[in-house]
Amino acid sequence: MKTDLRPITFWCIILLCISCAKEQIEPLGSHVSSDQRSLLDRSEMDEIIRAQMGERDLFYWKNVDARYIWSAAMQSDQLLSVGFCINGEKDISQEIHRIDMSQAEWRAAKTELLEMVLDIEREARGEAELSAADILPPHLNSGEWPNFFFQVSDLRTVEALRSHPNVRYVEPTGYHLAQQAQRSDSGCSNEPDHGINAEDYIIDDLGVKIPWNYPLHNIPTAWNTSSGNGIRIGVLDTGISSDQDNLGENFNSGYSEGRSVQRLSTKWSGALWWADLDSPEDDCGHGTSMSGVACGPWSDDGNALGVAYNADLLSIRAVEDVVITTSNESAGVRDALKVAGKRSSVKVISMSIGDPFYNSTVADGVYYAHNEGDIILCAAGTSFSITTWYGVVFPATMEETLAVTGVTDASSPQKCASCHDGSEVDFTIIMERQSDSDRHPISLAMHSDQPSYIGGSSVATSTLAGITALVWSAHPGDTREQIIHRIKLASEHYPDRHPDFGWGRVDAAAAVQVNQFPVLLK
Repeated sequence: MKTDLRPITFWCIILLCISCAKEQIEPLGSHVSSDQRSLLDRSEMDEIIRAQMGERDLFYWKNVDARYIWSAAMQSDQLLSVGFCINGEKDISQEIHRIDMSQAEWRAAKTELLEMVLDIEREARGEAELSAADILPPHLNSGEWPNFFFQVSDLRTVEALRSHPNVRYVEPTGYHLAQQAQRSDSGCSNEPDHGINAEDYIIDDLGVKIPWNYPLHNIPTAWNTSSGNGIRIGVLDTGISSDQDNLGENFNSGYSEGRSVQRLSTKWSGALWWADLDSPEDDCGHGTSMSGVACGPWSDDGNALGVAYNADLLSIRAVEDVVITTSNESAGVRDALKVAGKRSSVKVISMSIGDPFYNSTVADGVYYAHNEGDIILCAAGTSFSITTWYGVVFPATMEETLAVTGVTDASSPQKCASCHDGSEVDFTIIMERQSDSDRHPISLAMHSDQPSYIGGSSVATSTLAGITALVWSAHPGDTREQIIHRIKLASEHYPDRHPDFGWGRVDAAAAVQVNQFPVLLK
């Protein structure tokens, strides 16, 4: 790939299904006491990011120095996310779900760090009465995590934090590459599509539209055994539209019955002390579509059918669009993972969202939900065709998640025109016609009974979330590891993992088989 394409298009790449317009938060600049000449130029910073990422690699804030982190914070929302620990034990990934922040040793660790921060910031700002309340945005600091967000002004604060033995990470969660402002918002409309090709669905006796790719994964055959009963899927995305009645009053209709849908929000809008908790309403359209694929009802209204049509749904609005790029979204995704993880009914978490940077705040949430026994499915990433050089995005790169990407219906593995692949990919879903890259599966639109197309690794992820619910419903006594093993056994490449597509295409009917090991998909 030619290098000169990257500066122009870089942040367009990470549209895991082409994102909505992001709220704009201007740099505050109200408390800057360090020499402004020490700030790195933004173009210089972006070049460092590209150099660090290299070919198909994530960017890690731990790989840059304190000056870079301070500069990134000062040129974004001026906030830093700080993860801490006790006794210098920085790897708390296995115990984060058991940490009680009301315990004295955890309170003391946080207090010590905040006092150190305040000592430096008071001197730097010339404000002797500066308090914790003056630098800690309340909506980002619930006190439930070994983490805090604060407003920074001085480089020395960053240096002191990074050298402290009880600090796990210091990251500017509001910084993004300059090109992101140019990204398209076309993927957020999700309006009914009256031009859907009649060959891209099958109509059953009730009139529901079964997406064309379901038979390629033997999903209709799997329905003879399981429809997702007793499993709640947590869709962490942009919410769901109240105008789509198939995710509302018609969630139980036709062959879908006895289940429930819950709508929550963990996402805030606004900055610092002027933020408000958003409603669960989908202003983008992406979350509505993903929820429809995972568990839309088998209704008689002619709309698109979801995979696990009798599964329960927990929709959490955690992001504004599909790219995690603001402090509000980082905290929102983390908190959504905790909400889903704490609910015993939630077994499967679907995340068709991501970040090109490793995000330690979000990682804390992933660790939490994983430790609670959930299967976390994440989109490998979706890009424009000229930028598919980029690799698998975070958090699909984490060992605690399963990375899913989309492939065409070609006879041999071939990623979709906009999908990411790589060694981190675990499973694939067929979601694009080899003959026409504009023809994808259908799902619920923002309103009406007329579906819309949805593509990229996003739809692959929500499809596998539905399949996973079918498998777990068929084997309710299985552990997470046993369910994942069943899905692996029912995948095309098992036992020889493909270097770019993992275990490959999943056979849902084989995976749900009762009282026998799944047979390999032919």
